[in-house]
Amino acid sequence: MPDIRDKEGRLCHKILWACDIKAGRKDISEPREWLQLSQLNYSTGKKFKAHQHIWRSVPDYAIPQESWVIIKGEVQITLYDCEGNQLYKNILTQGDVSITYQGGHEYEIIADDTLVYEYKTGPYYGQDLDKSYDNYS
Repeated sequence: MPDIRDKEGRLCHKILWACDIKAGRKDISEPREWLQLSQLNYSTGKKFKAHQHIWRSVPDYAIPQESWVIIKGEVQITLYDCEGNQLYKNILTQGDVSITYQGGHEYEIIADDTLVYEYKTGPYYGQDLDKSYDNYS
């Protein structure tokens, strides 16, 4: 995964080669970057608990918004409003995309070798400052 930098050493671009993908989660972006990308490659049964992202008062930044792009496999998605009420449940497959602007979501991998690209707004300060599980059982 090459980092492409300018002559001052500033990171300008990053390439993720499909042949370099490994099992599990790999955070691609540096934590301080405003565009966050993680590669998720899991098998059946991996579940991401229902949660919503926490609003913050950082200049020009209100809430981490998130998108999942399903490259291959299947993911069951459950979507919630901001109070934790379920709004929608379905299965995403290859080529499908989910975008969360606000409210909560839960993902469960339901096929082996599922590959997902997860995009989020950043910077990323870690799960404790990023996610709330309060409205979900």
